[in-house]
Amino acid sequence: MIKECPILINSTISTVVKYDDIEIQFPKVNGNVKSVFVKYSNNKFTIVNRQEYETEMAEQMVNKTDHKTEVKKTTKREHKIVKKEIDT
Repeated sequence: MIKECPILINSTISTVVKYDDIEIQFPKVNGNVKSVFVKYSNNKFTIVNRQEYETEMAEQMVNKTDHKTEVKKTTKREHKIVKKEIDT
């Protein structure tokens, strides 16, 4: 899972970010940024780029919509039953 995390401390040696309720220390992040993207996988935290974050978010959206787009074919008999119920 990748989340955008705010930087709490960005010193000359290390950077501390807040991931949910956990404060995590990384080596110094170059640049004047207010947040970074942190990936948690296999009990390890790593900093990733925006492109990897957006790719994962797009994959999650595709996975969510796949489950909702199921279409069931109806038989003629089922169609007649439904039509009969509507007409009555």
